[in-house]
Amino acid sequence: MKKLNSIIQKHILLFVGVVMLTHSLNAQSVSSCGTVFSADPNFHYQAYQQFVQQSSFFPMVGLPIRIHIIRQSNGSGGVSYNDVQNQLSNANNQYSNSNLSFFECSSVDYIDDSNLYTYELTTDETL
Repeated sequence: MKKLNSIIQKHILLFVGVVMLTHSLNAQSVSSCGTVFSADPNFHYQAYQQFVQQSSFFPMVGLPIRIHIIRQSNGSGGVSYNDVQNQLSNANNQYSNSNLSFFECSSVDYIDDSNLYTYELTTDETL
């Protein structure tokens, strides 16, 4: 009986050893993870842009914008509403590839206060 137990123990030990060795060999095998290396710094950005354009996974995200225009106390000065709309359109063009869209969420808030009004058309180019 002792001899039988000894043989069974050896077989179990041999079986566990074979299983562990097989698992160890599989754990060390190299498999490709799918990452492509490129020295071109724009490679991944271009691949991402192509993926976004072909995929419906990334829905268009609308970002609400509240517009405040500061004018002098008498209502003069400030930027025109058309200029604001043009800049909003430019922002939408700039971010169109990233599936972002800006929209005006409420009417324009005109703030007529000469104390807050510091915008001068002549300094616009230096900004």
